Amino acid sequence: MDYSKVLRFLIIFMIILLTGLLILVNFLSEIAFEFYDIYPGESYGFINFITYPSIVYLFTIILGFKYLGTNNLEHINTLIIIFILFAVMRTYGILVDGLNISLFVIMAYPAEFLGAPVFYFIKKKIENSNNY
Repeated sequence: MDYSKVLRFLIIFMIILLTGLLILVNFLSEIAFEFYDIYPGESYGFINFITYPSIVYLFTIILGFKYLGTNNLEHINTLIIIFILFAVMRTYGILVDGLNISLFVIMAYPAEFLGAPVFYFIKKKIENSNNY
């Protein structure tokens, strides 16, 4: 199996998905509020709502494009760290507030929890195939 192609496919899929979420957060706020189950305050809540998710999405999209342009696995290492942080913070959130199933939970949590192990596994397969 060519894991380099699998990784490239995952990166392209990730870029498309995160671009969609970025558009959702920034341009379809009424849908996004329901999707994310967030109803920010009137003073600065909306700015926080679009700023913080957008930064994460844009940074992750940029890493994806950087990998696609260079095939440098260091960009994948950074993605692994991001997914580890997502998993840690999601776990903390579940422990503190519990787990309520919604469309967001069904779509986001599996990717956030499986992202690091999947990218790590594929990265190791690529490194091993390059050593032969």
